[in-house]
Amino acid sequence: MRNFFLVLLTFFLVSCGDNENLPDNFDGSGTDGNNGGNSNNNSSNLPLGFTKFFEGYTDVYISGDYVIIETTGVPNHSSPYWGTGHSNYESPNNGMVVNPNRITTQNFKFYIPLSPTVASSVSSTPLGSIGVSLSGVPFFNQYGGPNNQP
Repeated sequence: MRNFFLVLLTFFLVSCGDNENLPDNFDGSGTDGNNGGNSNNNSSNLPLGFTKFFEGYTDVYISGDYVIIETTGVPNHSSPYWGTGHSNYESPNNGMVVNPNRITTQNFKFYIPLSPTVASSVSSTPLGSIGVSLSGVPFFNQYGGPNNQP
């Protein structure tokens, strides 16, 4: 559990940190649409918290000054959001209102600095993904639009 909080703290620091050292193709959303390999992959020296990601659901490696987390965002558990034809489909609980969205494969690529720093100023989280769970499912902020509560 302690390592899980270390990973979440790292993501918090990244979302609050200075973005001037991110790769040129990083758009601030946590994904660059490219889930391809990287010839500089290095997973042998990962910080401890990053070794807890579920194998088969994420690709976690070091490239330069970053830990890179690549995932399709597909969870490893049952859900009513899989849809009735999927093997992981689970009927909704009594009274649960299921929205029309379904789980689908996407390509996320997160860049986490190996040496994160605290930002010099506070800023709102961006729209889009702001972190990732150990199973590879991304976290999103609470807003329905720029600073608009849903």
